[in-house]
Amino acid sequence: MSSDSSTPDVREQLVRGGLVLVAQEGPADLSVRRLAKAADRTTMCIYSKFGNRSGLIEAIYQRAAQELLGALDAAPPGFPALAAAYHRHVERAAGAYALLFEQPLEAVDLERAVRTDLIAAIVARIATRLEIEDADRRDLAARTLWSTMHGLTALRGSDAWDEASFSAALAATLSGFTASRVG
Repeated sequence: MSSDSSTPDVREQLVRGGLVLVAQEGPADLSVRRLAKAADRTTMCIYSKFGNRSGLIEAIYQRAAQELLGALDAAPPGFPALAAAYHRHVERAAGAYALLFEQPLEAVDLERAVRTDLIAAIVARIATRLEIEDADRRDLAARTLWSTMHGLTALRGSDAWDEASFSAALAATLSGFTASRVG
């Protein structure tokens, strides 16, 4: 019996289904039972693939993180392009973003390290896009830009959340790190 390698396995189908549920309904109420029903599977199937609800949520979280990082990696060179890719990804994947950064980790049984690792990966990607020679200053700039991006993202849905305002705020923040030092 041959299998089509382009057909995702059951575990992959469940992770994708979990992302769809998160996108449609948000991460707060994601349960094994709801995913099983949506995927036309049994709860036992999910437990056999992930061990428990925490394993399922972590797999969905890791996939959402991979997709965000992939969007950043695919951006053209330069920090402004990376920031624009971040903005577009959040707009397109608001439910996944909520799982990644807005949902209290204890509510979804995840360890703090999963979010800390993701933030470190984003900051590292920002740092590689900055043309700041001093490594300490570049690291500080990357962390500050991440904080600014994250804060501005919290405003989505308000009048302050549009790409022009997002880009202008980040450019102003970056200019503080790239301006010539006086004195």
